Parts: sequence; structure tokens; C-alpha cells
Amino acid sequence: MLAILALLAGLAHSMIRPVDITVVDRSTTGEEIEPGIVRRGKFLFVSPARAHELYEEGLTQFFDASSDEEYEEGHIEGAVHLPVEDVSDGSFPQALEGLPPDMPMIVYCSSGCDIAQIVVERLQEMGYSNVMVFDGPFDVWRKAGYPSVSR
Repeated sequence: MLAILALLAGLAHSMIRPVDITVVDRSTTGEEIEPGIVRRGKFLFVSPARAHELYEEGLTQFFDASSDEEYEEGHIEGAVHLPVEDVSDGSFPQALEGLPPDMPMIVYCSSGCDIAQIVVERLQEMGYSNVMVFDGPFDVWRKAGYPSVSR
């Protein structure tokens, strides 16, 4: 009975706040904004090498949009876990408290999945204007020897 109520509540929520998701095909070339940053549709994609440069500068906040289990298995050192569920329910995630709207942010997920794009879109809707999608899976970062944490 509880499962049925949860299902009905979820359906009602979807009807009240429909999910309108924009996902961009990563294989398209796009327009280079600056070295290592390409605009594809409404998203900016940052190359792993450029993301690492921004990481080393220390002025960019990294967010991992992976599931809890994937985040625990490994993530970029210093990245804040921000799963899509935290930005999809209309509330303001605690992970964003105190961050200025123009702060550079990079969102990635463990498999290079489209979930990072969904999180970026939600952050843009919340007023964050300098948000980019990491162009590749976390494994590219890890294999390059960039700072990471793994179980």
C-alpha cells in the first residue's frame, strides 16, 4: 500500500512540475568559446585538461552528479556530491549554500552520463551563470593522474 501511495505522489509531483530536460549530443563539434571550452546547444563543455587547469587555480567548484554508490567508489578530490535528486525537487540544495551565482562550477558524473547536463540545467535555472559540463566520464580524470579519491 505504501508503495502505491509513493507512486501516486511521484506521478502527482511530475504532473505539477513537469520534467523538461535538454540533453545535448556530446559528439557534435560545437563552438569553441576559449581553448578547452566548447558551447554545444545551451551548455558549455570543458575538456578534461582545461578542467584540470581550473581545478589547479582553485577558483572553480566541482560537483559530482553520480549516484551515492558511484561517488563513494571514486570522485574528484574536493568535489561536492550533488546528485540529480538534490536539484530536481524544487528545493535549494545545502551544497550550494554560500556560493555566489557567478562562481565557476563544473559538473560531472562517473560515466560521462547526461545526468551532469540535467544538474547543470537545474543550476542555471537557480541563477548560477558560470556552470560547465565536464566533457567525459570521471575515469578520464582519474586515468590522467589528476587528484581523485577512490575507495
